[in-house]
Amino acid sequence: MKSIILSKNRAQNLAALKDKKGREQSGQVILEGLRLMNQLAIYGVYPAEVYHVAGFDLSSLTASEGVPCYECKDFQLKRFCDTDSPPKVAGLYPLPTESKAPFRKAFYLDRIADPGNLGTIFRLSKAFGMDAILLSEACAEVGSPKVIRASLGAVYSLPFRQVSADNLDVDKWHIVGTEASAELKLRDFSLSDHVSTLIVLGSEAHGISPQIKELCHQTISIEMKAESESINVSVAAGIIAHSLYEL
Repeated sequence: MKSIILSKNRAQNLAALKDKKGREQSGQVILEGLRLMNQLAIYGVYPAEVYHVAGFDLSSLTASEGVPCYECKDFQLKRFCDTDSPPKVAGLYPLPTESKAPFRKAFYLDRIADPGNLGTIFRLSKAFGMDAILLSEACAEVGSPKVIRASLGAVYSLPFRQVSADNLDVDKWHIVGTEASAELKLRDFSLSDHVSTLIVLGSEAHGISPQIKELCHQTISIEMKAESESINVSVAAGIIAHSLYEL
């Protein structure tokens, strides 16, 4: 891969992708870091363009043949990357897209607003075999660099789609809420062989909304010591997904 010098105008155009509006208008996002970019290649997702500082070893980057590579200054990379101290390489990627895949076990995320938590839930769900993630309209933007980075690219590999509370299919899906006060413990819970199971995780601040709670067929809790505080929602997702891994 032979690099050319990134122009000032091109760098300015790329900076627009730091905002949600710019990403949605272009359908593209800037993602940074060798680890993330190589993981995306494992998922079959490649950059349309690569940006790197002088001296970066392009041979360490897994990329498809013919991808244009641009050499840029550190200050240019910082201008259009999401982090304050970006790595030495970044790429221009398509936004992750929704898909309506069938599932046996999936999470429904109700108002998960923190990008780090949302991305981590995707990453753990992918690792522990969840089939899909459904999201309420008030969740963080799946296509934001922070979410994609926290997911280590899992948003491109795990099917997801946005579904409002009004469109949750209570007749087709077995909807299971998660609450600390629920009598049924996770260790005693099992998946149905006859219907898809949708496990609801509520917002960090307020839990499951009353509207969603009314739709739940049952609720479960994660058993903990009595003196323990409630756990982070992404940690809860990991525990639940792992518990259901072989079911």
